[in-house]
Amino acid sequence: MFTRKKLTAVVGTVAAVMLALTGCSSDPKTDKSAEQSTSPSASASSEGAEVNLGLIGGFPSISAANLLESNEKGETQNKYKQIKTSKPDEITTKLVNGELDAATVPTNLAATLYNKKPESIQIAAATTLGVIQIVSRDPNVTSITDLSGHDVISAGKGAIPQYTLLEVLKKKGLKNGEDLNVEFFPGHDEVVSQFASGKADTAAIPVPALVKLMQENQDVHVVADLSDQWEKIHPGTMYAQGVLVLSKKFVDENPQAAKLFVEEYRESAEAAKKNVEETAKLTGKFELMPTQVAKEAIPKCHQVFITGSDLQDMLTPFLEMLHEANPASVGGEVPGADFYFGA
Repeated sequence: MFTRKKLTAVVGTVAAVMLALTGCSSDPKTDKSAEQSTSPSASASSEGAEVNLGLIGGFPSISAANLLESNEKGETQNKYKQIKTSKPDEITTKLVNGELDAATVPTNLAATLYNKKPESIQIAAATTLGVIQIVSRDPNVTSITDLSGHDVISAGKGAIPQYTLLEVLKKKGLKNGEDLNVEFFPGHDEVVSQFASGKADTAAIPVPALVKLMQENQDVHVVADLSDQWEKIHPGTMYAQGVLVLSKKFVDENPQAAKLFVEEYRESAEAAKKNVEETAKLTGKFELMPTQVAKEAIPKCHQVFITGSDLQDMLTPFLEMLHEANPASVGGEVPGADFYFGA
């Protein structure tokens, strides 16, 4: 029996993972697959089902903006209710207790929750690849290898950005603490503040936070995009920061509606890449990301929609890397085939 005590433990573990996570360019090479009711998991009909969709503000939910607009206009077969939150424990709790049918979450949160309670969720799609960029105001730093001998500050301590950056550095022959010094912070606010104040010349910062920083600091240039760097060192795999998950209860009770949801969400994700300006307006309208930030961020946020066996094949090596770096970052184990919806 999954008791309240166990539920609290799951929520606490995943919340810790999320607090350490920070958080966008459309990438055709890796994009292989391309609010009405408060009652979740309603029975499917010819018109679809009622779906409670949990959305964490920021880059994980950019891909949902067009779906919410189509739903509001009555153009979707499923009927969607947007449940917004900035708190990971709320998303986790609602997924576990069945209040949510689907949600956008960071990749390692999905893996951690699955490992703590395998019957709770399945991953339906990767929606956002890496959103971290290395920037510098030092004109002599123009590549990863130029970081040798430098001090770097980075967001994402104990989470995806830290382990990915260290992996990229390692593959480039650079070891933290010997060839360079990278200091990691839990969130991006402190990193942005230190970089903007001149306390550091080089930093790794998520794109949404980077937009305003670069607008206000014309001497800052991009050294490397971690998502592009990952693809170079691990071709055929993906560095994914944002994913779409389904409640297993919803999948079991509404298999056709679950498939329909994935296809309707796919259309929304593809629209986000094709029409950035309109999508940016919608992210503001639905309070997912301020419109002015989204206009600059979306083209750099690596929006994709990868599902099924492609998702499993491309994501598993990334989860294995996270597990090797720190097993707790994925909940102790690399999730198996049951983790993937439609694989």
